[in-house]
Amino acid sequence: MKTLVLFFFLLADPLHAEEIYLLPTRIGDRTFNDLLIIETSGGSLTVPGVFSAPIFNVKVRMSWGQFKYNFSIKASEGGQETLVHYEVSIPTDSTYKISGTLKLQDGTVLGTIENGVRLREIR
Repeated sequence: MKTLVLFFFLLADPLHAEEIYLLPTRIGDRTFNDLLIIETSGGSLTVPGVFSAPIFNVKVRMSWGQFKYNFSIKASEGGQETLVHYEVSIPTDSTYKISGTLKLQDGTVLGTIENGVRLREIR
């Protein structure tokens, strides 16, 4: 796993990344280790071995000691494109245990994020 994360650091142009997160994402009975890269000009979400997509409609706000990141991606899998909305909570304290929800365009919950971690922050 460490080799895979290092590979995506190199692929993701980390010199322009402000923050990089590993988000264990559960969809149904499967868990994916998504890689979220946040840059000043946007960012991307990569599901290793499945797809990589730019994030858009990014909204960030502070609420009760957490940053709330809301963003969307167009997930391309098996020749189909699906719009997915992410609602991610990132605590400001030192635990950095990240949680969140993935929703389809109609509001149906697609999956959850639990125990995500910040891999890198550049300030």
